[in-house]
Amino acid sequence: MSDLRGVGRSVDELFARKEDAAPGGVLPPFRKKPPRPFVPEEHAETPCFGEAPEDGRKSPRVSGTETPCFGEAPEDGRKSPRVFKSPEAELLFAKEKALRLLGDMDRTKKELSERLSRAGCSAQSIQKTLEYLARYGYVDDARYAGHYYARYCAERGERRIRLELLKKGIAREIVETAFAEIDSAETEGERGRCLALAKKRAAGQDLSDLKVRSRLLGYLARRGFREADIRAALREIEKQ
Repeated sequence: MSDLRGVGRSVDELFARKEDAAPGGVLPPFRKKPPRPFVPEEHAETPCFGEAPEDGRKSPRVSGTETPCFGEAPEDGRKSPRVFKSPEAELLFAKEKALRLLGDMDRTKKELSERLSRAGCSAQSIQKTLEYLARYGYVDDARYAGHYYARYCAERGERRIRLELLKKGIAREIVETAFAEIDSAETEGERGRCLALAKKRAAGQDLSDLKVRSRLLGYLARRGFREADIRAALREIEKQ
């Protein structure tokens, strides 16, 4: 008890010393944060986001649509357009860019045009570049259609391949001409390719199960094969 009373007296004495040290015998109010630093009037404005509030509160949050310090950005958020010294320099850049793109993989005229446009080339330089590439055989939509068909015909139907080529910007007459030439030289036909893919997909599965049969039918339909060819392939597999 004597120890506790001693502690109590020491605490009372401590507060008494603080009251004596404070002016008027009153302790200053407790502050959770240190006071704000003094800012001269000539620097009272916030440098980037406008004037600071007069009541000393924090500056309001600035929306993301405003550009704070470095000038106005393009409204659509795109990069600044590329600037060329001359039309000749732009055409040279477009040709070199197109050749680099074709070095990676074969492309259609529409794909090249879109890539060159995103690179900042004008419509006139793009047109001249495509003419240059076509003149030397670097770009040929008919050849592209034939190669694309040969690459994917084993796993996709003609309907899907035709739609994919049209999306790539190849003209419909070019696609139809390429398909006519392929069909005349082809011996297996789409039905035979559908049957081969169905056998590969159905290997080790029981087609008498309606769920298995439905999954196989949906798979072949998504690949672009015609319904008549799919049903013929399933009947052929069931016979075996």
